[in-house]
Amino acid sequence: MRCYLRRNPLTLLIDVHENISIVQELGKSIPVAIQPLNANGWADFSWIGIDGKRIQIEHKQWNEFIAEFPAHVEEQLRRQITKSDEHYLLIEGWPLDTVYGVDTYSEEVSKKGTTYFRRSRTYGSKARPRSGLMQGICTWMDKMERLGVTTICTPSRRWMLSHITAIYAGTQRIEFIGWDRYHKPIVHPKSRNKHVPILMGVRGIGEVSALRLVEWYGSSGAAFRSSIEEMSEVLGWNGAVQFFKEIGADDAGG
Repeated sequence: MRCYLRRNPLTLLIDVHENISIVQELGKSIPVAIQPLNANGWADFSWIGIDGKRIQIEHKQWNEFIAEFPAHVEEQLRRQITKSDEHYLLIEGWPLDTVYGVDTYSEEVSKKGTTYFRRSRTYGSKARPRSGLMQGICTWMDKMERLGVTTICTPSRRWMLSHITAIYAGTQRIEFIGWDRYHKPIVHPKSRNKHVPILMGVRGIGEVSALRLVEWYGSSGAAFRSSIEEMSEVLGWNGAVQFFKEIGADDAGG
């Protein structure tokens, strides 16, 4: 079947905080414009497909993603997908699962012009292990896929630019006339209690545990002021001890 490309492709909008080199590279083959997208609740890249539907891509580095995972990233995506028909999370860099956690790598260029990957940061150590971090990230990505957010991991900036270009080009074509390529529905999640994302900011507390804590205590503040004994009724003894350790409360209660 023949593939038809739009004669006048629509402009790819890029957030003002993206690196100027990204704008310049994409601008070589795509009509681009810089806009304050993030300030208005949009992702880093946004455009309209040939069928009039909105596509967005949120761009993050692995170090940035892990630092904000899961509460901030999830809240950010929740706001964005309400304005999307098709949504992507594109993570640049390379993660490596280790015994104690995750190491992240970034692409570098040597003086001779060859590329290699350099370890940029280590998450988890023998003294403070985060051994389940990568598994938790993969589980979370699967959940977001079912909500309509497709995650793409690219090892380098060149691969990242190639993915954006390919996705954009695909949305400017009618590949199969009469077939709706938007076959994956986006589920717009209901708004949550404001205390849930606060509690999810504590490492080790996921959405389910945060919801249980809010149901039990009524607010995040009440949970933070609780005792280990009472908290153990919700999280179990080890979970309660870990909770107060993460928030820096050595002697909890009262």
